[in-house]
Amino acid sequence: MTRPVRHSLVAPAIALTLVGAGVGAAPIASAATPTPPPTVAQATLIAAGNTHTVVVGADGRPYGTGSNGTGQITGTDNPKTTLTPMTGLPSGVHAAAVSAEFEHSLVLGDDGIPYATGRNGHGQLTDEDEENPDPQRTTLTPMVGLPSGVSATAAAAGANYSLVLGDDGVAYGTGYGSNGQITGNAIRTYTLTPMELPPDVRAVAIAASVGSHSLVLGDDGIAYGTGYNGYGQLTGTQTTKTTLTPLTGLPDGVEAIAIDAGQFHSLVLGDDGVAYGTGDNRHGELTGEETELDTLTPLAGLPSGVDAVAISAGNFTSVVLGSDGIAYGTGSSDDGRLTGDGSRDTLTPLAGVPSVTGPIAQISAGSNTTLLLGRNGVVYGTGRNDKGQLTGEPTLEPQRSLKPLSGQPIVRTSSARITGTRKVGRLLTARGGTWLPSGAKVDYRWYRGGKPITSATHRTYRLVRADWKKRIKVRITATLPGSSDATTSAPTARVRLVLKNTKRPKIRGKKKVGKRLKATKGRWNATPTRVAYRWYRGKKKIRGAKGGKRVYRVRKADAGKKLRVRVTAKAPYTTAARATSKKVKIRRR
Repeated sequence: MTRPVRHSLVAPAIALTLVGAGVGAAPIASAATPTPPPTVAQATLIAAGNTHTVVVGADGRPYGTGSNGTGQITGTDNPKTTLTPMTGLPSGVHAAAVSAEFEHSLVLGDDGIPYATGRNGHGQLTDEDEENPDPQRTTLTPMVGLPSGVSATAAAAGANYSLVLGDDGVAYGTGYGSNGQITGNAIRTYTLTPMELPPDVRAVAIAASVGSHSLVLGDDGIAYGTGYNGYGQLTGTQTTKTTLTPLTGLPDGVEAIAIDAGQFHSLVLGDDGVAYGTGDNRHGELTGEETELDTLTPLAGLPSGVDAVAISAGNFTSVVLGSDGIAYGTGSSDDGRLTGDGSRDTLTPLAGVPSVTGPIAQISAGSNTTLLLGRNGVVYGTGRNDKGQLTGEPTLEPQRSLKPLSGQPIVRTSSARITGTRKVGRLLTARGGTWLPSGAKVDYRWYRGGKPITSATHRTYRLVRADWKKRIKVRITATLPGSSDATTSAPTARVRLVLKNTKRPKIRGKKKVGKRLKATKGRWNATPTRVAYRWYRGKKKIRGAKGGKRVYRVRKADAGKKLRVRVTAKAPYTTAARATSKKVKIRRR
C-alpha cells in the first residue's frame, strides 16, 4: 500500500525526482535565534501508511508526519503535524527506500540494512530476544535475520508483519503470519524468515498488505501470492494459501513487472502497459460492476494511447500512474482520498494537481490517504487528516483536494515581474512571485538603478522624480521556517517623465512692422534639450516662420493682427510637451 512507482521499494527509484537539491537548506542562525526544524530538501520517495506518512528528502533523510502513538515515525511526540526528521539511521547512512503501514515504518538504508520503528507486538520489527521482545520502538533499529553477506534491496510493511527482499533473490518475512502471509503456519516470528519460490526463480519485488496477504514478483515475470484469499485477491477460490502461488489471468505472453497489495485486492502491472487487478471490488477499486474478481482482469479507464507505468493499491482504492504523467484513481473516495467525494468504478484523473508540478513522478495509496510526488519535488496529499498524516492541525473533516504537505522547502511557482506605466507619478505593481506550500511570509524590496529604494517595501510602488531616467526592479522573498527563496524581476526600461510647462513662453520686442520679436522658451519641470517654435497670426500658422526659430520679423500682413508663439520642448526620457504664449497685437503703423 505504500510503494512508490515500482513497489519493491528499490533504491534506484531515488533517481526519479532529484529536483534542485539544496533549495530548502536552512539559513545559519545566530546564537540568539533558535535553529528552525529542517525541511525536506525536495522529496524523492513517498509512503502513505494507515494514519502516518513517510517521505525521503534529497538529503537522504526520512521524514514523518501523523500518528506516532507507537513510535512509527520515531520519537514520542504524538501526533506530529509537519514532516519531521526520523531518528536512528547511523551517521552517513541515507534512506534508499521507505514503507509505511498500520503502526510501523520500514526504512531501507543505502548500507543494505533494513531499519524499523513502531509497534513490534507480533515481531514485525524482528527481535533477537523472542522470549521478551520489545513491544515497540521509537527509533529506527536494524532488523535481524538476513543471512550473513546478504544485503536488503527492498522492504514492505504490512498489517503487523514485514517483508524484506535480499540481494540473494529471496523474500523474507517476519511478524504475524496466521493467515499464511509470510508463508507457512507460524502465528508469529521474530526474525526474517525465507519465503520459498519455485526452484530457480528469484524474487525481484515484494508487496505487503494492510490485510493479510503478500505478493512476490519473480524474475520469470510471474506474480506469486500467499495468505488470505477470501475475496480472490490471490486469484482462485482457495480461502487461504500458505505458499507462494502464481496469480492467474495475465494474457499469454504478458509478464508482470510490478505488484502491489491492497487490503482485499491485488494489482499487477503488465509489460503491455496494462494494470490488472483481482479480489474485492465492492467499492470499484478494480473498475467495472463485478463486486469480486478471482482472476487478474484489466482495469478500465485510461485514455486511448496512455499506458500504465506504476500502480498503488490502497484500502478500497487503486491508483495508476499513466504514461502521460497523470495519476488516475478508482474505488472509494468517501473520505476524499481520490479527491472529490463518492466512489468511482473507472480510472479517473485525480483533480487539482498544480500545473507547476509537471508530470507526476510517484504515487502512493494508503489506508485513507493518497500521496503524489511531482517532478518539482513537492509531495501532495488528499484524504483523511485526523492524525496529521497530511500535515497541519488534525481534523475530522476530510481533505478532498491535493495540497502540499508542510515541512517541505518552498518551491517557486512563478517569477517576479512588474506591471504598470513607467512614468513618474504612476503606480508600479509587483506580480508573480508565488510559492508552494502556501502560507509563506512574503517581502518586497524595490530597487532604483540597482540600489534599494528607502521605504519601498510594499507590493506597489509609486514612481518619483528621482526615478527619472533610471531602471526599476523588484525582489520578492518568501520565507517559511527553515526555508526561503527569492525572485527578482527583470529591470524596467528607463522611467520617463511627463514634461510640463511651469511658466508660459513670452513674446518680447516692439510690436511694429519690420521689428524683430523674440520668444522665450518658458520654464519646464525638466531642462529641455530641444526647443522648437511655431509662430501664429490669429489661428493660422505663419508661412515661412517655421524651422524652430525663436526670432520673428514682423511683416506688413501682421499689422493690426494678433500674434502668438507655440513652443515645443523635448528632453531625454520625457514626453514632448507644448506651451503657447499670450497673444500680442501688432500696431498698424
